[in-house]
Amino acid sequence: MVKKLILRTVRIMNSRTVPVLVVIFLNLIIISRMPAWAQTPTDPATIKFKSFTPPPTRTPTITPTSAASPTPVSPTDPGGNGGDSCTPSNRGLQSDCDAMGLPLQMPKPRYLKDTSLCTQSTMYPFYNSSFVPPDLSNLNNALGNEFWVYNANIKYNTCLASDLKKMLKYIVSNYDCEPFVAYGYRSYAEQEGLWRGKNCDTNPNCGVAPPGKSLHQAGIAVDLFCAVLSGGDLIDFYNIPDDFTGLEADFNFNRPLRTYDPPHFNGL
Repeated sequence: MVKKLILRTVRIMNSRTVPVLVVIFLNLIIISRMPAWAQTPTDPATIKFKSFTPPPTRTPTITPTSAASPTPVSPTDPGGNGGDSCTPSNRGLQSDCDAMGLPLQMPKPRYLKDTSLCTQSTMYPFYNSSFVPPDLSNLNNALGNEFWVYNANIKYNTCLASDLKKMLKYIVSNYDCEPFVAYGYRSYAEQEGLWRGKNCDTNPNCGVAPPGKSLHQAGIAVDLFCAVLSGGDLIDFYNIPDDFTGLEADFNFNRPLRTYDPPHFNGL
């Protein structure tokens, strides 16, 4: 677009029919009205916060009752071990979910550490700021550089990467969709930054779980989109098709909040 404007300016100037300053002024107006969405993907926050329809109607995390004590847990492992091994889940208790007034999610995630996954994508106990899950590895490498990953430094649970790769291949083969991973593991600090950036303390429908309450910190959640690429650059993105909902279970994943948080998938 800018190149065309420049070429048109040169042609008009060569015709000597319009003052140069007028041409420049008109082109600046046109450029200023170019779609802003083409630039938004350079800001990582827009990946999670792009507006979707329908808008959120409830909060993603259930507030515990007065009888429940949101006790943070400490990590069993310092985490980030390079993915040399897989550590099976050491929890998954209905008694945890009873504190939230929810059933235990079945099937239970195989590699969820130090907490239990309840229905509605709610976890309990909550993580503290020092928790880092074991078995994290570079997702781009784990996917064999075959899929578009928003950030080359994204980490994910090593033992779920193979299932994720199979699911992405299925989406490519069966839908008009170029899948890409926008988020995998997020630290407590990263989650807090997203949460505060959307003023979630005063906006409960912000679409972001509070720090310590996100399965991204557990390393088993991903946010998936279909990418619109041009010349190798991301220019737009949209949700994984609704028709895929339900099929993700064939790949050991769950899409728990399709209408509220459609990009979110949990590894099982």
